[in-house]
Amino acid sequence: MLITVNDYFGPRWGNALVTPEVVARATLLLEKVDPLLRFCKLHMDLHQNPRTKTYVSGWSGDGGWRLPDSETGVAKSKHKIAAAVDVYDPQNEIDDFLTDEILAEFGLYREHPLRTNTWCHLQDIAPGSRKRTFWP
Repeated sequence: MLITVNDYFGPRWGNALVTPEVVARATLLLEKVDPLLRFCKLHMDLHQNPRTKTYVSGWSGDGGWRLPDSETGVAKSKHKIAAAVDVYDPQNEIDDFLTDEILAEFGLYREHPLRTNTWCHLQDIAPGSRKRTFWP
């Protein structure tokens, strides 16, 4: 996998809140994200985040799973339930490439690219709007 479970949990791996259920939920997400990223890789170079040394964006791993009390993002962020990941996208190539049709093919949703400069937020739970590309 391009983003492993270890990559996803990053520095939070081993935290008591990373239960088998949370790991299973993250695995479901990553099983959808991985084929999408492999498809993207056919059309562009993907870049690893120099801070995380993975394809997960963020300064300290907040692009993967977030603690329930994390102040990063919105209060009901899908990151907190292991249903979202921010993929490092320094030139916005992934966001420029993706369409709603591609997202639907892989069963994913993303935050609008105008809100995610240098990363691509992907989640596998539909937002309230049910749109593949949504405004948070």
